[in-house]
Amino acid sequence: MGKIKLAAIAAVLGLITASGVPAFAADQNPIDPAARQTVWQQKEYGFLPGPITDGKFHLGFEYAGGHGGASPATNFTATNPSNNKMVFCDHVDRCLAPGFTNLMGFGLFQLCSVTNQAPCVESLEYKIGDSAFQKASFLRSPDPSPTADQISQTARNFNISADAVLSHTGWTANTIPGLPASAPGPLLFELPGAKNSAGTTTYSLAPYFGFSAQNHDGKVSNLSFFDFGINLIPTFVDATKSGSVILGMGNSAGGSNYNFGTSIGFDNSAGDASYVAQDSIGFAAQFPADFTAKISMRLPTELGGWYQGRVDKPTVTVTNLANSENEVVLEGAPVTVPITSADITLFDQANQNVVDWMKSSNLFYPPWDSWKAMDGTPAGGYSFYGWSSFWGVNGFSVLASHLGQKAKGFVSIFEFKRLTNASGPCFSDNTSFQGLLTTNAMVYQPDLPTYSSGMLDYTVAGVHYDANGEVFKGSYNFIMRDSVARCLYGFKGTGPISGSVSVTSSDGQENVAYTNVNDKNGWLTLTAQGFTFSTPTISAKLTQLSDPAPAPTSANPTPDPSGTTAGVASGKKITITCVKGKLTKKVSAVNPKCPAGYKKKA
Repeated sequence: MGKIKLAAIAAVLGLITASGVPAFAADQNPIDPAARQTVWQQKEYGFLPGPITDGKFHLGFEYAGGHGGASPATNFTATNPSNNKMVFCDHVDRCLAPGFTNLMGFGLFQLCSVTNQAPCVESLEYKIGDSAFQKASFLRSPDPSPTADQISQTARNFNISADAVLSHTGWTANTIPGLPASAPGPLLFELPGAKNSAGTTTYSLAPYFGFSAQNHDGKVSNLSFFDFGINLIPTFVDATKSGSVILGMGNSAGGSNYNFGTSIGFDNSAGDASYVAQDSIGFAAQFPADFTAKISMRLPTELGGWYQGRVDKPTVTVTNLANSENEVVLEGAPVTVPITSADITLFDQANQNVVDWMKSSNLFYPPWDSWKAMDGTPAGGYSFYGWSSFWGVNGFSVLASHLGQKAKGFVSIFEFKRLTNASGPCFSDNTSFQGLLTTNAMVYQPDLPTYSSGMLDYTVAGVHYDANGEVFKGSYNFIMRDSVARCLYGFKGTGPISGSVSVTSSDGQENVAYTNVNDKNGWLTLTAQGFTFSTPTISAKLTQLSDPAPAPTSANPTPDPSGTTAGVASGKKITITCVKGKLTKKVSAVNPKCPAGYKKKA
């Protein structure tokens, strides 16, 4: 069995530690290597897939864009605080049983037309180039639930009871009253005319949400949403292959619970799959050129706040709905992110700075002593870390000398996710959508730009050249409500916001092709395009233009033919009487005037 990446429940680090080198399954991906979502133009590590021959402990470190890989499997558990026992909520009587008070899980969005309860997907639209948007056609939601035999096999392999394995993924809204529905797998759509690199027009959309709740006398209460993400992946559907996502739980030697995720029938350790299911496997491909997607969703207001994404030219529209919901429309183009990796003989004296950094960051698991014990043995040792956005730019400068200046491949991504660590009085409002930050940088700051001394600073990092040897050009887009900027800078009134964006490299040189600050319809957009790496800082300084001047008034205006000036200074309406022979008219205005041929009555 191979490991499968579960984006919704992934730990901060992807980690394998073993004596010797793990076995890798034969390549099962039918897509040409150059057309896959993730393309490695050279081997990730110098010693793979062959054995370690030098007897040393090797550390593999991978910067693969931070994307989620396979679609997140749904996971729903209930916990009894009195004994810390945890069960999967396969059935209502398990998760709502007495004593199991705490509920938590991750689900996948259903279509709103199916569930009519947020969070849900209203529609997926797309276009190529400057053509008009057209609506994608929904196909189905593949089911990765295991068979009874696969559950028994997993129970035997992990020496646990069969009921410690999740028997199915997804649930309908009425299965657990009070909770929104969850699809069993991603939503597959057909996009006619948008042929991807694998030659198909099928795309996998995998929006997930995290929630917590309580069981109160057999009823769900205190429902709260805490996480959200969405991943659109061009997909080649291979109906000749099948597999299942296996989620299980066991008890460690100390008696505490632990969860594990594996796949049966397909080794997705390389992250090739957009989904795994009983009737097929979806393989991830690249987006077509000039592709733009528009995703319309209904979200609980709790899933507002700030989003981060791997998209270019993003736009967002938010409409407040009834029942504490927002309609959110996210639009943008996919980005190509350079990827790279390093093979480090960890305990060589020349690499002591890497050891020191790992110790200070608590990255040795199992403990450092066990890693050190493998070094110098005939079989050697091996450990692997995959960069996650939670890391940010931490450690990049330490590992940079091992990475070189040229990328070893690229990945094609369209991805949004919610930032859960926004803080500060101007950033912390999560009751409605506040803003979005996107970049194509290999490594980026995991939170919002820092505000200090009037500057909004954001740090990214990466290698200088792409896999083809061309200078890699970075992009950065920061969209926020202009009310946030007014809060940060203490701007008063309604005058539009202006400003400037600069990009400064680690050696103090400025290098950026295009910047822009735009304040329109209540949203402020900061853009920087065409900057280079390795560790540039993007800075924005905002200013406010004056409020529109009111219409000028004079304390002593020139008398007009009607003979009245009263009321102009006060802004109040007054009434005059106008006469023309035997005819009279009354005129009311701030500065009333008699019609032509009439004179003001004295």
